[in-house]
Formats: sequence, C-alpha cells, structure tokens
Amino acid sequence: MRPVLHHYPGSNFAEKVRLMLGLKGLAWDSVIIPDVMPKPELVALTGGYSKTPVLQLGADIHCDTRQIAAALELLKPVPSLYPNGSRGFAQIIQSWADGPFALAAARYLMGRAHDLWPPEFHADRAALWGVPVDLARMTRAAGRYRRELQVFLGWLAEILRDGRQFLEGSQPGLADCAAAQVVWFLGLGGARTTDVLSPFHEVQAWQARVADIGHGEPRPLSAAAALDIAREATPQGAPALLSDDAEGFRLGEWVSVVATAAGRDPVCGALYRLDVNAVAVRRESPRVGTVVVHFPRLGYVLKQLQ
Repeated sequence: MRPVLHHYPGSNFAEKVRLMLGLKGLAWDSVIIPDVMPKPELVALTGGYSKTPVLQLGADIHCDTRQIAAALELLKPVPSLYPNGSRGFAQIIQSWADGPFALAAARYLMGRAHDLWPPEFHADRAALWGVPVDLARMTRAAGRYRRELQVFLGWLAEILRDGRQFLEGSQPGLADCAAAQVVWFLGLGGARTTDVLSPFHEVQAWQARVADIGHGEPRPLSAAAALDIAREATPQGAPALLSDDAEGFRLGEWVSVVATAAGRDPVCGALYRLDVNAVAVRRESPRVGTVVVHFPRLGYVLKQLQ
C-alpha cells in the first residue's frame, strides 16, 4: 500500500516522518496542507485532528508521529526503525526529542527569528497552545531556551563522541529521525539560530549523515484525490480490545480522543482498537466513507461519550 503523507515543508515533525520514509526507502504520495487553520480536507479525513503530519494508508489514518512510526514499521519491517532491536532506547530518545528538545528549539527559533513567519502563523500557534501572541516575550525568552539547547545538544554530542555514525551505532533508526528533525528545525532560522550548533561538531556531522538518508520517493497528490483514496478503501485489521487497564471501555461504544497538550477538537467515533500503546476509532462521513483513525495511547485522553 502506498503511503500518503499530509504535511507542509516547514514542519519539523513532518521532517521526522519524511526521514522515516527515506530510511524505509518508500515511495509515497505528498499532500501539502496549510500550515495554519482552516484545514478542511485534513479535518474531513481525521474527524477533527488538525496537527501536522498525518499518514494515510488507504482508509487507515494515523495521527501523531509516534503512531506513524509504528504504522511504517508494520508496513515495511526492513530496514527497521530499530536497527539494534533497541525499541526502548529509541522510544526514550523520541519522547525527549518530541517534547523538551523540540519545544526548546521552537521557542528559540521564534524568539530569534519570528519575523520569518507571518502574523497569522503566530496567531494559529497561540490558539493551539491556548496562550496570547506575545512576540516581545518570545524575544526575551530566547536566551533561556538557548541555554536549554546547549545542554541538550551536549547530550547528543556525548552519545556521538565515541565515533559512532548514528545514535544507536552504525545504522540509522527512529532515534536519529526524531532527534535530527529538531536540529533541522533550527536551520529554518538561518545564522540567527544555527549559531547554537557551532561548538557541537559531532552533532553537525551526524545531522549531515541523517540528512543524506533523504525522503524516499515522493510524488505530488491533491487533497481531493487523497480523500477519494480513503472513500474507496477498506480499513485494515479487525476490531480488538487488548487492553488490560480495567478502564471499562467496550468495542463499538462512542468515544472521543483528544491530545493532552496543544490540542484542538476531539476525534469522536466508535471504539475500534485499544491496547496499552494505541487507540483507534471508526468513523463515517459521506466524503471519506468509513475510516479508522489511529492514535498513540500516550499523550491522548480517551473518554466514553453518552
């Protein structure tokens, strides 16, 4: 099945997935979405989720890069995102890179180079996080986030100091894609933000090696065509309730899924799959037919609806 990635060029989390597609050597369809709301075609596909990126596999819609990584590993197990079989190490690096490391980079980038983005971008992100737009405060805070980045980049340099090519050794994996997207993101600000990288030669050389992985084989696809693909496809996999967390959820009951941080509208539907790592809901609409929308369990709240 040919993956469809809904993304925009300047998204650091989309860069993480583009690198994973490159690592897997996959051919994929590229749907460019707006970098601010509204995103009508994307929301029609997901049922409400509007963050970037989203990976579509027919009528299965995967939200959040952690869930996307799991889907890509199942789609094409070799080469693996876990080259040494070390899923635990990769997941820890991913959680740190997606969280504190990415947040420090974003705030440093916006503090030092916010003029590179239009006012509507800043307003959109402020609405996403539930805070007012305050560019002056961003500028004042840049020094604090620079100090955080120096600590985090130092950690990466320490891992790489033994001469290894990638974070887990001689082969790239999910850990590299997750951490490298943050360093890539700093590059969007040019010299104003890449200055923080100057002392970390090991990190710069590693980033270049990760960039050389490339993005696989993308081809352009319209949003309308992607929605048509969903409508004409059938979700894969049978319903399954594998969770033993005793929360009392039942297959088929109406539920909502929403991010615990920086979220917008919940996605509502019939509970389709649930285990300790993931949750999926089935939903229907005239435009896309029946789709199953997948999320990681960590970082999302699942609620029963009356």
